[in-house]
Amino acid sequence: MNSRKQASEFSANSIRSRIPTNYSDELIEAIAKYISEKICEPSFFKFELLLKLFLTDFMRDRKFVDAPLMERWVSLPDAKLLDLGCRTASSTVAYAQRGAEVIGVDIDLDAIRIAQMRTREESVAADFVLADARKLPFKRDSFDVCACIELLEHMPKQKEEAIYEAYRTLGRNGIIVIETPNKLFLKDYHDTDLMFLHLLPKKLAERYARLRKRMPKRGLCEYTTVFFLRNAISQVGGTIVHDAPEPRPPTRIVKFSSLKNMLKSIVGERSFLPPLFFVGLPRLLPAFFSNSLRLVVAKNPSARGERSCQEN
Repeated sequence: MNSRKQASEFSANSIRSRIPTNYSDELIEAIAKYISEKICEPSFFKFELLLKLFLTDFMRDRKFVDAPLMERWVSLPDAKLLDLGCRTASSTVAYAQRGAEVIGVDIDLDAIRIAQMRTREESVAADFVLADARKLPFKRDSFDVCACIELLEHMPKQKEEAIYEAYRTLGRNGIIVIETPNKLFLKDYHDTDLMFLHLLPKKLAERYARLRKRMPKRGLCEYTTVFFLRNAISQVGGTIVHDAPEPRPPTRIVKFSSLKNMLKSIVGERSFLPPLFFVGLPRLLPAFFSNSLRLVVAKNPSARGERSCQEN
């Protein structure tokens, strides 16, 4: 009975009735199978959310949030763009639709196969390479942009090597866009929605997640801090030209979009906490008040400013 129910939930018609999409039955079912085999079981509390993210939301966010951010420094039409950790090509398609010449890289062959299916159905051109982001098969000065979006948290070790490799492949005026969950934010919005989880020692965090029945099949991601990223970027010789909190907190995943809202929900709107706390402290300690980190790194900052400033 359970297998029949699961087969029914995995059918393209069933998924399409819950998540509007124009993809083929084959691609919809391939993405659902990929999530169930690689990330979490269908019974996992985030399965339906992940399905929606992989089918629609990731592509929308890359197209209307990440791509415009890149275009403040680089013109995407005809730009050579490396999409690190492309998975099923939500981001690859979004960048290609903005006119970039995209190469997607992933370490998972199943993801690459789905990515190729998606690009065919979206009628965009993109190449895919099976490779480890920490040892890329590209020469120096190969790309204008490197997108490192939600990749580093999936690397338990050697995050610095991935940053170095991304930097190495950039051309003289290239940029890297890095986005990754913030370890210092109090709620784990990425994996479990549990408070303080990623601040615990690894083994204790895993026990806590299992106890709450929120352990993903792939295990817990390992987050980083803005201080780690700044140091790693400094080590490779890059310069951060944009270092701001995530501009649109992913409220579809996290109930409290910021610590400010979380505290207000605890103590009420008529808080005894002074306005200075809510206005001043986030500016003094931005590393603690964003659930996601976002940085733009320039290889040659002396020749690089926002395009709007240059054009004006």
